[in-house]
Amino acid sequence: MLSTSNTESQNNPAPTCLEVNPIQRYSIRDVLLTRHAATDTICITAYKEVDGETKATDHFSAGVDEAASLIERGYEREDVKAIWSNLQRLKPGSVKRKKGETIDRYTNLLIDIDRRVKSVHRDGSLCPHNKSEQKECGGYRCNATESERKVLFDMATKVADFLRPLGDGAFADSGNGYHLSWRLGNPLHGDQANALVLYWNKQHKREAKAKQWFMAAMALGCLLEAMLYAYFIIWSGNDGNDAAKDEQIPDSLVLNDLLDGAKQIDLLTPVKFKDKFGDHAVQDVVHEIRHLRNNIHAGVALRKTFDPARFKKKDYTRLKKIFDAIWDNFELAL
Repeated sequence: MLSTSNTESQNNPAPTCLEVNPIQRYSIRDVLLTRHAATDTICITAYKEVDGETKATDHFSAGVDEAASLIERGYEREDVKAIWSNLQRLKPGSVKRKKGETIDRYTNLLIDIDRRVKSVHRDGSLCPHNKSEQKECGGYRCNATESERKVLFDMATKVADFLRPLGDGAFADSGNGYHLSWRLGNPLHGDQANALVLYWNKQHKREAKAKQWFMAAMALGCLLEAMLYAYFIIWSGNDGNDAAKDEQIPDSLVLNDLLDGAKQIDLLTPVKFKDKFGDHAVQDVVHEIRHLRNNIHAGVALRKTFDPARFKKKDYTRLKKIFDAIWDNFELAL
């Protein structure tokens, strides 16, 4: 992690980009200011031992100074294994983090530069198997070697160089790779996209509560599209985050294009969806949501002889499980 010190520098402005440096020590307050505004409501999560078990507990602070003080009092305790702050901007006065309720906006991009395959066999060969399969092959988790960390550092440096014009950020050693945490802008389209995400999330819940399964699935498709717009718009905000400089959204841009873009940057690659046939990469089944949503067009429904009245709860439930896998990954990615 970035090295920190307890010495506050109230009179000096925080650096806009904190680099990995074995000599330079940054204050906890400076690090927090690369992710949060000074008066934000901040959730500090401590991963610590409680009654013999390791649990994550949340503490909510009113502003960076209070959050920094909380971290300083606890980060060297033996029972505290890790401490982190929320990636999202919370609504003022929030006492919980709940998507669709207390999350005001996604304002940070976290990139974890790590080994793709994190397990090996006894002979040192890479093990791509899951935990249950490793019982048969003998694979086990292991840390990156120093030579691998050198490769990871070079890659992280290239990504940081690309992100630097987009805003403030921190480049940190995670111990087994590197973390890039980048503060993102709030362009006009980003605000609108976030509002659409909240609207379609509420609309989907209303339709599901009313047992209108086809309309609930339709709202899921709209929510998925709004989420992808929000991700790409916020992540690629213009230099200076000036809403007046936002580029026009192309008329030809459709959900299929957004899904292809997500696939190109591996946004959906790590997500798995499980059904009675086994585990699937979510990027292989996500188009089921798109195909269903297209049935809102009468011509499409007629050509496919699709009858929305025959769309049942079990059909909706499958699409909802696919969507939930994507949503959980977005929570980690944003």
